[in-house]
Amino acid sequence: MVGGVSQGDAEGGPTARPTVLHVDDDPVVRDLTVELLQQAGFVVASVSNPDSVPARVDAGGVDAVVSDYEMPEMDGDALFEQVRQIAPTLPFVMFTGRDRDAMPTAFESAGRTWFVRKRGQRGFERLADAVGEAVEVSVAGPTVAGAER
Repeated sequence: MVGGVSQGDAEGGPTARPTVLHVDDDPVVRDLTVELLQQAGFVVASVSNPDSVPARVDAGGVDAVVSDYEMPEMDGDALFEQVRQIAPTLPFVMFTGRDRDAMPTAFESAGRTWFVRKRGQRGFERLADAVGEAVEVSVAGPTVAGAER
């Protein structure tokens, strides 16, 4: 079992809804993201403070992390590094208003990472696709660096 997703049922698909841990300091974006991911079929735990994420990841039951980049307590890159120390293969999706070129190169080369720009409704739709792909790749096993959505 990976987080809340078992490796598959008799037909080869996951037997439980994937669990996403989402972190964003903006309450409006946080609420919209939770709503969208739930509509896409994910179980979502959402927090405003990235300091709580490592302990939640360490406790298990998380299939992917979705994080904003710019947060007052800790930026997404520092959070990514903390998550990697605990769960090196856990899919991590950076959901940010920043351009991909402005992202640290360590994030780019780490594998099992996805980057989605917050750009209106389409950005939120791309996020659901990226999280689905991230969880699918995680269950399948190979390490892949996700493309910009």
